[in-house]
Amino acid sequence: MTDDNVEAILITSETTEWPVEAIKPNRYRVNVISIDGDCSHLGRLWIKDQSDVRIIGKNNAIVESFIWTRCDKMLIKNIKITKGSQLSNSPNSSVFNCIFSSQSSQPLRIRYGSNNVHVDQCLFSRTSPVPDHDIVAIQLSDRENLNVGITNCSIFNYSDGIQTTWRSGDVSGLSAGLLIEGCVIGLDKNIRHALGSENALDFKSGGTPDNPIIVRNCYLFGSRQTAENSGYSITNHVRSQYVLIEDTTISDSHGGIFVPEMRDDDKKPLPSHVYLRRVNFIDIHKSTAPDPKRTGYAMAGPNAVTFENVRYITCDNRWERLEELIRGLTDMEMTND
Repeated sequence: MTDDNVEAILITSETTEWPVEAIKPNRYRVNVISIDGDCSHLGRLWIKDQSDVRIIGKNNAIVESFIWTRCDKMLIKNIKITKGSQLSNSPNSSVFNCIFSSQSSQPLRIRYGSNNVHVDQCLFSRTSPVPDHDIVAIQLSDRENLNVGITNCSIFNYSDGIQTTWRSGDVSGLSAGLLIEGCVIGLDKNIRHALGSENALDFKSGGTPDNPIIVRNCYLFGSRQTAENSGYSITNHVRSQYVLIEDTTISDSHGGIFVPEMRDDDKKPLPSHVYLRRVNFIDIHKSTAPDPKRTGYAMAGPNAVTFENVRYITCDNRWERLEELIRGLTDMEMTND
């Protein structure tokens, strides 16, 4: 393709390899890559140093994976992705209405410098049992990723649903502005009863007073304790400070929210400033809190956790009826809107 005025290219199941126009679209003034049908045989789509490119799927589009490196204002929409994908230093980008079905690797990694990224209306689903603690649906790297939004997503059968990571040094504010809203995260019955998981949300880095991590209007369920893992739906490690959890329900899990009261490593700081507001704990199986019959959290040090309008409910697992309904609604088919 040599026409300098081309604005879109079409990739189909008959395409034999990724054309250079898809790999370096800016060079050819391409701003739309249309994926039609199953194109997973082409391997990963790795785009570097590009901007303002839309990758749009139709007719149940499938790709193996995508990698964006040093890109800006990218969009991928309406595509099923079968292996692990990532954004590296690719700010102002969006992932919309995609299905991630990777069985053996991280479906989506948001790496350093990918600020203002939005993941919306996506389904992350595994059918095989959770093998170990390494399979995380959405992972934010141990460098700065600011103002990431993960909204209206469904995440099933991963050891961790969403994880912010930490390696060493001062991790204050590395995940500032992270918004997790309207998400359903948990384990199907056959998997959680057999193997358990780590956490629906695993925070190892935090926000700031002016730009906290916010978890809002989510439903988290099915976390189970294993020989290596605590089974709390939300775990705050290291310096996961300034975390607000509100209007959220945690159901049928081994534990609700865990904030450690002591270090397991002298080099690791303690989390602080964790706020719970209008949170419901329903059928929490066990807790290390002072009153395990009523509480779904493990207390930290003084003033580390603040509570407002928190309820503890036992309903003999009748909540699973609602869980099945939610699971059915989020087992979505790909649309091409």
